[in-house]
Amino acid sequence: MFQFTNAVISIYPEIPDLKNQQKYFHSGIKIENNYFETFDKPILYAKSVDGITFNNNTIKTNKEYPAFHWNKKEILFERVINANIKNNTIDGKPFVYPAN
Repeated sequence: MFQFTNAVISIYPEIPDLKNQQKYFHSGIKIENNYFETFDKPILYAKSVDGITFNNNTIKTNKEYPAFHWNKKEILFERVINANIKNNTIDGKPFVYPAN
């Protein structure tokens, strides 16, 4: 189950009171020009980030195992600002975030 995380890439700091947090825990994260092959949906999860880039990544899904993760979103953010997500593909099709 993604070993205590919510996606293949998880930025998951332990923050007891996220709602009242004054500053962001992480900043300036860049995930670019990667190839991911997975059988489940969640690729990126981030919590408490000011500035994250997810660009020019290729995601391929396979059917070798059934999907099982509770998170059915490719990208899931909690308290994230200044996100830059563009030029990504899933199974050869453009991935638009947020999904329409």
